[in-house]
Amino acid sequence: MAIGYARITPTADLMSFYRSFSDIPFTAEISRALKAEGLAKATFGDSFKDSLFLAAMAEARYKRIDIHVRDYTNILEVAVGRSPRGLILTARPQITYVATDLPGAIEQYQALVVDLAHGHGLTRDNIKFAAVNALGADELQRAVRLLPEAGPVALISEGFMVYLNRSEKLIFLNNVRRILDERGGVLITSDVMVGTRSLNKPNPLGLLARMVNRDMSDVGFRDDDEAKGFFEGAGFTARAFFEPVEVKSVTRLHLENDANSQIAMKLPVWVLQSPTNA
Repeated sequence: MAIGYARITPTADLMSFYRSFSDIPFTAEISRALKAEGLAKATFGDSFKDSLFLAAMAEARYKRIDIHVRDYTNILEVAVGRSPRGLILTARPQITYVATDLPGAIEQYQALVVDLAHGHGLTRDNIKFAAVNALGADELQRAVRLLPEAGPVALISEGFMVYLNRSEKLIFLNNVRRILDERGGVLITSDVMVGTRSLNKPNPLGLLARMVNRDMSDVGFRDDDEAKGFFEGAGFTARAFFEPVEVKSVTRLHLENDANSQIAMKLPVWVLQSPTNA
């Protein structure tokens, strides 16, 4: 597909800075290694302070996804970015975790993970890496084959599907459904934007849209019912989850009275299943 998804990759470095204010392991080290603070300040300039709500969003969505992935031992993350999830989860030897991203991006990520593991004296043979454009069905299937053959699969989209318009979402979801029809399991995603939970102005997400050169006018939904109907039309059962999670970055950055942070930390994750294996 001749679509510029490589433009999305720098946002992964950017989000590593905001995630570093959490208590999630390895996040501060990842941010420092990528010099992500400088990138954030250069990106947002005079709006940098307004962008700090992204810390609450990044931490909360990460932790809500982890609630739903904890019962799976076969895990594949789409467009992994700079997430520490694989390094953390594979401390359990029964877990196999496949990190996927575009070529170049996944090579950088693999080098980062290897350096972190070496620095902490960790062995992580159960982390696999695959270059994947998730809109390519064959590429995604090849990555799934890096997992053990037995057992359902948890696929994760944290920050990828949010950039896709509806046509692109349907391509991706069709690829996912083929996997879940065959293997069973779930797609866990934080990437569902609905108008009823819109952020207040000023909204740095508009700047991110320009940064990645993506038209964001067709990526969201009017409300949860419209989102649910869209996913059901794509062949899934779908449910939004709003579990409470502790968001350390809100207190560390003194964002208790920041309206955008209060909205961002309560955004749900969605869990999609194929009715064939629900």
